[in-house]
Amino acid sequence: MSFIAENSFLWQKLAVEMIHSDSVEITLEHLRKGIKIILIRFGLHTEEENQIMLHIANTAIELYCSETTTPCRATIGIACELSGKEPRLKFNRNNGPIKVTLGQKMFLTANRLYEDKNVDMVVYVTNIEENVNQLQAGDRIRIGQIEFKVCKVKGKYVECCVKLIANSDSASSTLLYAYQPLQLNMRTKQWLVSKKDIDECRYAILNNCRFIVIPDIEHHKQFHAIHDVLRMCQIDLDSIHIIAKFPPYISEATVDKTIQSIAGVLTNDNKLIRKCKKYGKAVLFDTNAEENILPRNSILQHVDVFIIRHSDIDDTKDKLRELNHKTLTTRNTTASVYGKPRNIASQCIEYASNHCKANAIILCISNTACEAERLSRRTMPCPILIATYDDNVAHHLLLRKYCFPIMISQEIASKRRLLIKYISIFGRNSGYLKPGNLVITGFGEHIVQGIELRFVPDNFALLLK
Repeated sequence: MSFIAENSFLWQKLAVEMIHSDSVEITLEHLRKGIKIILIRFGLHTEEENQIMLHIANTAIELYCSETTTPCRATIGIACELSGKEPRLKFNRNNGPIKVTLGQKMFLTANRLYEDKNVDMVVYVTNIEENVNQLQAGDRIRIGQIEFKVCKVKGKYVECCVKLIANSDSASSTLLYAYQPLQLNMRTKQWLVSKKDIDECRYAILNNCRFIVIPDIEHHKQFHAIHDVLRMCQIDLDSIHIIAKFPPYISEATVDKTIQSIAGVLTNDNKLIRKCKKYGKAVLFDTNAEENILPRNSILQHVDVFIIRHSDIDDTKDKLRELNHKTLTTRNTTASVYGKPRNIASQCIEYASNHCKANAIILCISNTACEAERLSRRTMPCPILIATYDDNVAHHLLLRKYCFPIMISQEIASKRRLLIKYISIFGRNSGYLKPGNLVITGFGEHIVQGIELRFVPDNFALLLK
């Protein structure tokens, strides 16, 4: 394939996890590097920090969209993960981490008087109330590299002593950091949406968050509880996309019952990834939780969105370009289709893009979302640029591999030739196209639908003036 543009082989979306110290300038630079989703994990920050990060994310998105030189606008999403039920240390982050030594005693407490304070050896733990009565002397608690033995449980306090420090030669292994999770090696009772989760959901939605991540989802009632929050906020249910994080002990029956009501799953479990694609749902893969930055090739092809660290953006893009390019020579073009059978339009577009070695597909047909989603479940040879004036459709497709939704005004939606030119210019500016590329364009006018083969000239951007 010739005339390869910079981002021709970046078929998956990249999401970056935002941290409390990120500024507007840092976030804007991430967007310029191709980040499509900004993830904020509420459980790792205070409510004030979460609200500030939402404001920074929205400001950076506005600045990034204002840099667009055509009537088209990129779609950038904000995803917020609720705190959930996972117990975490919580103390004043500004005073730094807590250093511990072997044999040292520490008190973990559910007493909120110690929240956000640094008191010697007394640390507040979120969501520990339901666990205190289950803990017994001799139980083990692990926090990072440090293992504690429970000595005594009294009221809201758990007295522990440090029994093991892994990699004790490393100074960082003796430190406890704010918001670190606790591993209790026990199942807590089923998590139900709390007032805190409702508050988090509400201010996330009111700050333009379109993706809500529910951690430890164990029952469809949790999904419906979030829907109740949306109704209270008078939010269109179709405009918010629920993403589930299932706990490791979840049963297949529960997954089968719940997965049909959600937009996607955030998981690194191979079996769950395959089940997710069977139901036609989006797959989000968190590279922060794995030693290897990307999964093996058999799983890579099913992932729609990769969640990465700030420092891994460039490296991940390079690896994805290389791995996706290799799939062009090894893929099976007659692979089975998940969900409903393909219709004629998507089948013709797929055939043309495969056999004509297209560099991109441009969709400006009336049922854009349906065609794009059908194609995203296949193994395509190139990115799909989709024009839409429906913000809900754009965010729905933002979770899908290959699909890059572009917002347009409703006034130009019916002007096919002008629309194709604008999208081509957008594709060039975004690194998906360059002069000399061959593109497949799908269109629809009244009852006539079809596809065309076009090439990207080297001077058409000048005609925009």
